[in-house]
Amino acid sequence: MKKILFTILAAAAVSAACTKFEQDTVPTYDSVAMPEVTATVVSDTEITVTVTAAEKTHYYGYAVMKGAPGATADKLVAGGYAKDANVVAQGEAGTPQTAQVKYSEETKTVTLELSGLAPLTEYTIYAAAVTEMGVKSEVAAMTVKTTDGTEPVLASANFDETDNVLTFILGFNDPVQLTGNGTAKAWFYAENYYNASGEMILYKEVAIPADHIAASGNSLYIAVPASEYIPGAYVAVTYSADMVKNGAGAVNAAYESHAIAYDQTGAVQKKGIFGYYDYASWDFSLVDPADLPATDGGEGNMEDDEVVEVEPVYFSDWTELMMTAYTTSKYPLAGRTGAGGAGVVVSESNGKTVSYPAKTFGVVSDYVAAVLLAEAPAYGASISFSIEEGTFCDIFGNENNAFEAEDAYFCSYGYTLEDIIGSYQYTCASAYSGDPVTGTWTIAESDNPEKGNVMFTEMYSSECMANVYAQFDTVAGTLTVPSLQLYGANEKYLFAFCSSDNNGNVSDVDVVFAVPQAGVINGQSGYFGDAAINPADYSILGFFDVYYGFEAVRAQATSKSAPARAAVRAQF
Repeated sequence: MKKILFTILAAAAVSAACTKFEQDTVPTYDSVAMPEVTATVVSDTEITVTVTAAEKTHYYGYAVMKGAPGATADKLVAGGYAKDANVVAQGEAGTPQTAQVKYSEETKTVTLELSGLAPLTEYTIYAAAVTEMGVKSEVAAMTVKTTDGTEPVLASANFDETDNVLTFILGFNDPVQLTGNGTAKAWFYAENYYNASGEMILYKEVAIPADHIAASGNSLYIAVPASEYIPGAYVAVTYSADMVKNGAGAVNAAYESHAIAYDQTGAVQKKGIFGYYDYASWDFSLVDPADLPATDGGEGNMEDDEVVEVEPVYFSDWTELMMTAYTTSKYPLAGRTGAGGAGVVVSESNGKTVSYPAKTFGVVSDYVAAVLLAEAPAYGASISFSIEEGTFCDIFGNENNAFEAEDAYFCSYGYTLEDIIGSYQYTCASAYSGDPVTGTWTIAESDNPEKGNVMFTEMYSSECMANVYAQFDTVAGTLTVPSLQLYGANEKYLFAFCSSDNNGNVSDVDVVFAVPQAGVINGQSGYFGDAAINPADYSILGFFDVYYGFEAVRAQATSKSAPARAAVRAQF
């Protein structure tokens, strides 16, 4: 049995080895030509595209794309460019201009009317086909460029202020570049400088330097130099024709109109290209800035840390007093803002202080504001006044900082020497006995101004052998007589005008008398008297008498009385 089996297997092997197979055939694939593409520029923003598929096309795809991204057949026939950012969108639905089309006699040609495109821009139309067997054609591509036959048109306007430079950014509908021609101007207006019709009046016009004008992309930049900076100003900008050109060489039209005015509601209405500077506050000063020393090459300026000492201003007639403050703003004052206020502080010589809000204050000239007193201050009183922040503004709307002028004014008697010179009858009381004492003094103009501006030629009813000198303060209304001045002599003693302390001892302290009106002397600062001096060694022997309650009245008619206090006041 084994032998028979081996025989069968051998026969089978021989039979297998003798079997004949046919050779494999190579399949034949179809092909298709790429679609035919045509494109025509209709206008600056329109093109017409035609895509015609060739025979043997099963499906074909196309796309209209901005620029030339290099489309592939795979994506075209599969609609793979439908979401590409460069695909042109058209119509209200924003349908992408890319599609996959099944070939038929009715669909073999597609015509696209594309609008809303960018002027002077390249667009590329791609198309590719695929056969029924899936064989893709080469990619057909055609690039066209839209025209730009129109002038660059202003589409937007913005401005920016940085470091006192006001820059206008003017956007055009085309990319632009400077022509090297044309001019630009800036026109300045102030919100508080207008006519009866509410139209703001031109403050100044400025030609823009060529190096302050530039172009980039779609924008024209016009920068008003920092040297022209005015805080709070409204600024219009204009430019001439032929300032910029687009890629096709078309130049801009002139933009030269502008207007700004208040309407009936008080709102500002503007026509044109306008910008504005931010407000900047300013200070008041007791000194006219024009009178300040020049620093940094400019008149009327001073360093921030520089202090100018200001002496008090003396006055006698309060009804004519205007306490003035000079604006440090370079621009005229417009008036009060309706906010803020002013105040007055009166400090009398006896220590009494009176404070009250000023009722009358305002602008008296372009650069000066003033505050008036509401009541008569005491003679010899110092006057301070203040102005609250935001009380005044200049014509550009900039407001003042808070201001205080401490002891800026002094209520003076306004005397002359003639108001003290003359013969006086005095009355007083003896500090020793309390009895009344009377006598005469005579005061004349000094023959030695270094010792005082007046002198006593008669003292205690005796003609002076040596004059007693004194200083008459015509402003403060005081008569200061230095102590220990010899004025007479007899066989035993020298006589001296001397002050006294509270214990009756001779003092070297000056005696200060008040002069409340011309020809009246009273209110001495302390005790004084008639002292005896040893002629041998000039030692002080003591007082003959010490006096208090002194008052002297000039014998002849006074040349003038205290200043009048009933004048009619000027109103703001």
